[in-house]
Amino acid sequence: MKKNSERPASKFHPNYNISGDDISLHNLNRVKPVNKAVFLDRDGTINVERGYLLYPADIELNPTAGEAMRILNELNVLTVVITNQAAIDKKLLSLKQFEKINDKLWDELSSAGAHYDVLYYCPHSPEITPGCYCRKPKPGLLLQAAKDFNINLASSFMIGDKLTDIEAGHASGCKTILLLSGHGEKAYKNLENYEGSLPDFVCQNLAEAVKWLLPNIL
Repeated sequence: MKKNSERPASKFHPNYNISGDDISLHNLNRVKPVNKAVFLDRDGTINVERGYLLYPADIELNPTAGEAMRILNELNVLTVVITNQAAIDKKLLSLKQFEKINDKLWDELSSAGAHYDVLYYCPHSPEITPGCYCRKPKPGLLLQAAKDFNINLASSFMIGDKLTDIEAGHASGCKTILLLSGHGEKAYKNLENYEGSLPDFVCQNLAEAVKWLLPNIL
């Protein structure tokens, strides 16, 4: 997709926050998907992990993140950010402030010659809104993106620094990459006793991940 002159609006579909029945893989397969995508976690993957990120000034790109996303953009690979933002449900972060943070992320990526095509977010905290289908490790937001952009999930990738990212990717049918940035080192150590699906690849950073996936997505 071509870079927009303005940041695309962040997406959240509240009618899918409890059940994923309306956007199941079965329903998606009724229309032949044609686009391939790279799904990216935000905090710890694109930008530096700081716990609850509440202020635009806290946005700092991870090393190689801008360059890696620029390569995806130049090759017209759809880039979709998928982010959990429980601080919104906990009233620690307003939607207005959340969008200001995304504005800063957009500006930092633009300075690196990069952009994302769309950002989907889950505002729910599991303590406040249990049963949410859009919060990773649930695949709701990936399935919604697939519906919106006609994405072939089996030919797409989910990249993140947490096992919840890997679980969401596998649940939606994507290949998965665990980064060792952010919470990645801890997640990697937990793989030894992990009973879920393992990541398809483990990388030090986003540039390494993009280098690995490109032959499989182009």
